[in-house]
Amino acid sequence: MLYDPKWESETKPVSAVKNLLIQARSLIEKEENWCQGTQFKAKPDGGLRYCALGAIWERSDNDLALATEAQRAVEFAMNGVPITFYNDFSTHVWVVAAFDKAIAAVD
Repeated sequence: MLYDPKWESETKPVSAVKNLLIQARSLIEKEENWCQGTQFKAKPDGGLRYCALGAIWERSDNDLALATEAQRAVEFAMNGVPITFYNDFSTHVWVVAAFDKAIAAVD
Protein backbone atom coordinates (compact mmCIF):
# COMPACT_ATOMS: atom_id res chain seq x y z
CA MET A 1 0.00 0.00 0.00
CA LEU A 2 1.29 3.48 -0.83
CA TYR A 3 1.97 5.98 1.95
CA ASP A 4 -0.21 9.06 2.14
CA PRO A 5 0.99 11.95 4.40
CA LYS A 6 -2.58 12.95 5.19
CA TRP A 7 -2.86 9.82 7.33
CA GLU A 8 -0.58 11.50 9.83
CA SER A 9 -2.40 14.84 9.91
CA GLU A 10 -4.45 15.58 12.94
CA THR A 11 -8.14 15.28 12.14
CA LYS A 12 -10.44 17.74 13.85
CA PRO A 13 -13.89 16.65 14.98
CA VAL A 14 -16.54 17.53 12.45
CA SER A 15 -18.33 19.56 15.09
CA ALA A 16 -15.29 21.86 15.29
CA VAL A 17 -15.59 22.58 11.55
CA LYS A 18 -19.30 23.26 11.86
CA ASN A 19 -18.70 25.53 14.85
CA LEU A 20 -16.05 27.46 12.93
CA LEU A 21 -18.38 27.87 9.93
CA ILE A 22 -21.13 29.18 12.20
CA GLN A 23 -18.77 31.66 13.86
CA ALA A 24 -17.31 32.83 10.54
CA ARG A 25 -20.80 33.25 9.08
CA SER A 26 -21.79 35.39 12.05
CA LEU A 27 -18.91 37.77 11.25
CA ILE A 28 -20.20 38.44 7.73
CA GLU A 29 -23.92 37.99 8.35
CA LYS A 30 -24.52 41.73 8.00
CA GLU A 31 -23.45 43.14 4.65
CA GLU A 32 -21.68 46.08 6.32
CA ASN A 33 -19.29 43.54 7.92
CA TRP A 34 -18.43 41.84 4.61
CA CYS A 35 -15.93 42.87 1.93
CA GLN A 36 -14.59 41.80 -1.44
CA GLY A 37 -11.12 41.91 -2.94
CA THR A 38 -9.20 41.54 0.32
CA GLN A 39 -9.36 39.37 3.45
CA PHE A 40 -10.36 42.31 5.61
CA LYS A 41 -10.87 46.08 5.49
CA ALA A 42 -10.97 48.66 8.23
CA LYS A 43 -14.33 50.29 8.92
CA PRO A 44 -14.65 53.97 9.88
CA ASP A 45 -15.71 52.96 13.40
CA GLY A 46 -12.45 51.04 13.89
CA GLY A 47 -13.94 47.59 13.32
CA LEU A 48 -13.18 45.28 10.45
CA ARG A 49 -15.03 43.95 7.43
CA TYR A 50 -14.17 40.40 6.34
CA CYS A 51 -14.35 38.36 3.16
CA ALA A 52 -15.49 34.74 3.46
CA LEU A 53 -11.97 33.39 3.86
CA GLY A 54 -10.94 36.24 6.16
CA ALA A 55 -13.89 35.42 8.44
CA ILE A 56 -12.83 31.77 8.60
CA TRP A 57 -9.26 32.73 9.46
CA GLU A 58 -10.38 35.28 12.05
CA ARG A 59 -12.37 32.68 13.94
CA SER A 60 -9.98 29.73 13.43
CA ASP A 61 -7.57 30.75 16.20
CA ASN A 62 -4.76 30.23 13.65
CA ASP A 63 -5.56 26.52 13.38
CA LEU A 64 -4.48 25.80 9.80
CA ALA A 65 -6.01 22.32 9.62
CA LEU A 66 -9.36 23.48 10.96
CA ALA A 67 -9.47 26.59 8.74
CA THR A 68 -8.61 24.50 5.69
CA GLU A 69 -11.39 22.02 6.43
CA ALA A 70 -13.89 24.86 6.83
CA GLN A 71 -12.70 26.47 3.60
CA ARG A 72 -13.07 23.17 1.75
CA ALA A 73 -16.58 22.71 3.15
CA VAL A 74 -17.66 26.06 1.70
CA GLU A 75 -15.95 25.31 -1.62
CA PHE A 76 -17.59 21.87 -1.75
CA ALA A 77 -20.97 23.50 -1.11
CA MET A 78 -20.29 25.74 -4.11
CA ASN A 79 -19.39 22.83 -6.43
CA GLY A 80 -15.65 23.35 -6.08
CA VAL A 81 -15.50 27.07 -6.83
CA PRO A 82 -12.58 28.58 -4.86
CA ILE A 83 -13.85 30.54 -1.88
CA THR A 84 -11.97 33.72 -2.81
CA PHE A 85 -13.37 33.72 -6.35
CA TYR A 86 -16.88 33.04 -5.06
CA ASN A 87 -16.60 35.83 -2.49
CA ASP A 88 -15.27 38.40 -4.94
CA PHE A 89 -17.64 37.68 -7.82
CA SER A 90 -20.90 36.96 -5.98
CA THR A 91 -23.32 38.98 -3.93
CA HIS A 92 -23.33 39.08 -0.14
CA VAL A 93 -26.56 37.08 -0.09
CA TRP A 94 -24.96 34.29 -2.13
CA VAL A 95 -21.85 34.18 0.07
CA VAL A 96 -23.93 33.85 3.23
CA ALA A 97 -26.04 31.18 1.49
CA ALA A 98 -22.81 29.28 0.70
CA PHE A 99 -22.02 29.22 4.41
CA ASP A 100 -25.55 28.04 5.17
CA LYS A 101 -25.23 25.22 2.66
CA ALA A 102 -21.81 24.22 4.05
CA ILE A 103 -23.08 24.30 7.65
CA ALA A 104 -26.02 22.09 6.71
CA ALA A 105 -23.73 19.61 4.93
CA VAL A 106 -21.22 19.23 7.80
CA ASP A 107 -22.10 16.68 10.48
